[in-house]
Parts: sequence; structure tokens; C-alpha cells
Amino acid sequence: KVIQQEVLIDRSIILRKGSSIERNALEMRLSQNGYTRVSTVEDRGTFAFRGGIFDVFPPLTQRPFRIEFLGDEVETLRHFDVGTQRSLEQRSLEQRSPDGAVSEINLMPVREIIYTADSVVRAIGKVKDRADENEVAKADRDRIIDCLKNQIYFSGIDAYLPYFYPTLESFFDYFPETFELFFCERSRSRASSQAFEAECRVDSEGAVAKHRISTPVEDFYLSSDEVW
Repeated sequence: KVIQQEVLIDRSIILRKGSSIERNALEMRLSQNGYTRVSTVEDRGTFAFRGGIFDVFPPLTQRPFRIEFLGDEVETLRHFDVGTQRSLEQRSLEQRSPDGAVSEINLMPVREIIYTADSVVRAIGKVKDRADENEVAKADRDRIIDCLKNQIYFSGIDAYLPYFYPTLESFFDYFPETFELFFCERSRSRASSQAFEAECRVDSEGAVAKHRISTPVEDFYLSSDEVW
């Protein structure tokens, strides 16, 4: 399962030439969306500020962007080369204006888990509930809770995705109401789906037996019957 479309749209940051955004607000939203501040942008999911110049590498673009600000107003948008760190000719694989300049960029979240005040409170509550149910050691529970309070993306945090949102959607919810879906070797695909579901349930039961925090399989995945 995945985060709701409304959450993805709400958390995306649209920058256009002439639009305004306060630097601290931009930095806070990027950090909440899973971006990491660095001195030099080379990898996806990173950003950097140097005076009035803002570099950022969204997760789904081939090249990073360089945005020049005049105060809080976006003055120019363009790509740059990660190797030379030099701005490129004003072309875009995203959205182009008639003269070829980049007219708009969409800074989508890097992660599905987005730290906000509400999501942290919700996740901590769920972790406490599951820890009590599975008789998890207090030290192990508190270590995870401390990471959540400090908004740390620790190893394995993706397994806690359902704890951050009231509900999740399936991949199919992103499609229009009517769409065509083609299967290659439907019977083998269904068998693989059933085997994967069984493996997930074994892992979940093993985590419970070892008194670890685990997410119910049905909260994370559609069942094979729901898919097929």
C-alpha cells in the first residue's frame, strides 16, 4: 500500500518563476519530506543553499535544479551538472516555457513517511500499542520512540509506514475509475502473490514471537484475494 494521493499532492512543493516562498519554510518542508541538506548537491533527495542560490535534486528527475532567489522570489530556474556543478543551458525535461526555459518544478517527497507534528504523535501512539501487544522490551520501544520524536529516518522505518497515516491507499487507487490492466502469465503471477503473502505472514509471526514491533500484514499489503 502507498500514501494517499491527497497527501502526496499536499506535500509536493511547486516552484515557478515569480513565485515566493520564505527560505526557512522551504528548508523545513524539504526536511519533513525526507530531503537531506548537504554542502554540494550530487545525489537525489538532497538540497543546498548558497546565498541566494538554491540547489535541489528531486527523486524523479534526471538532473538537479538550480533556483536563484531575489529575496523570497524565484528569479530563475535551470538545470545544472552534478559533475561540474555548472548551470546548463536553460532546457527542461520537466515543463518548458515557449523560450525553452524551465517554467516550473515539482519537488515531490523523497519518502512516503513524512514527519509532521500530527504524524509523529500518531506513529508514537501506534508504536506504544504494538509494543504492548507484542510485549516488546521497554528499552527497544523507547529507542524507536526517541527516533520518532527527533524525526530521524532510522534503518527499517519504512516498515512503520501504516503508523503515520489514518489510512493508506493501494496502487490501484492512483488509476482513473476505468482502466485496462494486462497480465503476463496470470496464473504464475497469482501464485507468486500468494507465496509472497505467506512469506510476509511468517515474518510477521516471527517478529511477534521474538517480541519485536511488527506491522500487521493486512495494514501494509493487499491480500492475494484482493489483488486477483
